[in-house]
Amino acid sequence: MRQPFLIGSFSAFSAFGIFSLFASLAPTFMSKMIPWHGPAVSGLSIGIILFLSASFQLMARQWPTRRSLVIGLISLGLSNILLMVNMFANSVVIFIISLLITALGHGLCLISGMAIVNKIAHPNQRAALISTYLITGYLGAIVPILGVGWIADAFGMTSALIAFCTAIGGLAFALSYMAKRCPAIVSPEASQGDQ
Repeated sequence: MRQPFLIGSFSAFSAFGIFSLFASLAPTFMSKMIPWHGPAVSGLSIGIILFLSASFQLMARQWPTRRSLVIGLISLGLSNILLMVNMFANSVVIFIISLLITALGHGLCLISGMAIVNKIAHPNQRAALISTYLITGYLGAIVPILGVGWIADAFGMTSALIAFCTAIGGLAFALSYMAKRCPAIVSPEASQGDQ
């Protein structure tokens, strides 16, 4: 059950990472991508991601876990590609599409990651696994952004954003491939009942 757990946890890492990029650097990189500026624009983009993420989670709660995870990870990968393209295109339309796809990926990765943890955990391990899952996700909100700051200081913001989008997008696509190939998860309760 280690592989599904790692896939779910690093999906949360990716989702928190892209959200963290929008939250921490919104004023900096949004001023280069869209013609409007100010705290309201930054706050609106972050609010849209969270509101739509929650909406997508409600919509997908009955979906099979694998489907929602693969769609979520592919969405995160595509949103990173769109962000890179928009650094040079400066298009409001591309930015809005990227924002919507980010919200979809964020919501689906978080709900499916938590579903994986709940499926694989024995009842006496559930709290520890959920804590580990959340810590991995929170590290995704911290570590990539620290890397962006370091790269931006050394090589400029454009290089930092390209590095971030390449790394997180690549991770999301790799995880989607692994999730697709991962065997079906059988909960510990179900396997104990069969014995």
